[in-house]
Amino acid sequence: MKNIGLISVFLMSLHLVAQEKIEMCDHKTCNWELASTYNLEINSFIPIGSFSKTLEQSIGVGFYIGFPLDEKLRLDLGASVFFPQPKKTIKYYANDEVVEGGALLSGAMGFWLTRVKRIGKNWYWDNRIGTGVGFFQTDIETGKPREENDSVYGTETVFLNLGSTIRTRIFNSNLGIKIDYFYVPYNLFKKKLPSNFGDQYATIGLIYGL
Repeated sequence: MKNIGLISVFLMSLHLVAQEKIEMCDHKTCNWELASTYNLEINSFIPIGSFSKTLEQSIGVGFYIGFPLDEKLRLDLGASVFFPQPKKTIKYYANDEVVEGGALLSGAMGFWLTRVKRIGKNWYWDNRIGTGVGFFQTDIETGKPREENDSVYGTETVFLNLGSTIRTRIFNSNLGIKIDYFYVPYNLFKKKLPSNFGDQYATIGLIYGL
């Protein structure tokens, strides 16, 4: 999980570089539909395919920071996490042994390119594509001190995401319904989980933008 911390610092650095541009963008100088800077998401995590045999549906949350690139495109930086509920014991390949346990935390952290289209007086349609780091953290202890941030076994990989949102303006904020598909090949770099563990899921939920 050390890489997650490094990526967090990287994403925050990108945000600070872009912050000046965000602050210059208000409802007079930018299209309102592109000027939503902070977005909070509450969703339902829905495993697909083999993943549905590994995990139950569960609750997830997300937080995104965005800034306009032009009159149609916005760059979003952020993360989504969910709290896995295993259907069965999770096996993890640790060195030369197989250990078993449950799940602790999972999610994705990265960036998204979002295209915004106005479809009514106060209605907007967002379509996006994103990539970054996907992670899955078990509750199986490694025996290392907790302060080392590697006290439990987990795996990290890249993810690909396609998503869509229909939202409407509410005063100077907005509320929408958000649907996403994630492909997260957990065994892409290192085979730490069983081949039938699963690598696809969807989320559907509400997103509130400021």
